[in-house]
Amino acid sequence: MARAPMRKALSSHITITLTLTPTYNTPGGRIFAAMADAKPIAMTTTQAQNTLPADFRNELYSALLSGSGIRSIEQTLSHELAASSFTANLKAYITHLLRSGTCSTFNEVIARVNDKIRHDTAAAKGDGATNGANGVNGHTKDAHDYDLALPRKAVVEGTRTVTAELEKICDITMDK
Repeated sequence: MARAPMRKALSSHITITLTLTPTYNTPGGRIFAAMADAKPIAMTTTQAQNTLPADFRNELYSALLSGSGIRSIEQTLSHELAASSFTANLKAYITHLLRSGTCSTFNEVIARVNDKIRHDTAAAKGDGATNGANGVNGHTKDAHDYDLALPRKAVVEGTRTVTAELEKICDITMDK
């Protein structure tokens, strides 16, 4: 089954073409099929930045799930988030929200956590703040004392891992 490449405009000067390479898992390893009839998918810059076509997105997910891609991405992110104390801070913040009565439902907790992560990450971009293990061991804190900024190293390593895994299943070509 041939898959068409995906063109994604990153800026007005750079376009990336992604071509999923069909692979077949065999006892001896993976066999990559030829992509002679692959054609780019035309998209506007806005479409490329906001979403991938559903069928292409599903093919990416399937290819990542069929190998070790998703596990590798998850392992990298889990390690980096734990190493930066983000995971401990997140757990402490959720515990605080529930124990203080600020939130009583799962949806309330998720909404508060997402808002806090967005707020703290945006605030950290300006001053280079990093996460630390603040008050995780039973210290009393207010909700604003928990640092839930996404750690820069987790973002960098996560991006590197995602790129490496995508390169295993896609031909990525940059047109300048």
